[in-house]
Amino acid sequence: MTRWIAPWALRLLAAFIQLTVAVLATVMVLPEFHLSTVSRRRDRDPPQFAYDYGAAVGWMALLIHRVVGWLLRGAARVLHAIPVAVVAVVAGVVTIAWLLDLISL
Repeated sequence: MTRWIAPWALRLLAAFIQLTVAVLATVMVLPEFHLSTVSRRRDRDPPQFAYDYGAAVGWMALLIHRVVGWLLRGAARVLHAIPVAVVAVVAGVVTIAWLLDLISL
């Protein structure tokens, strides 16, 4: 069961985290957007800090998005690649060890 559900859950978690990062980055850039808009309405160029801040937020969001996708989707592929026989043997060994009180869960 884990072989099929865990990869799906990891992919879903990756998509949720990536969406959350995108929303947070958007919210974090709103002050910069407001500053730039006010500056342009007054026929001025926005301060360089506004550009640098927006670039930094975008870079961090992109980095987190890629790392989360790479790690969680990679883990999903690894879990899905585990043969069913290996899962059955490990489950059997853990169950027998638990029944013999060799491990406690």
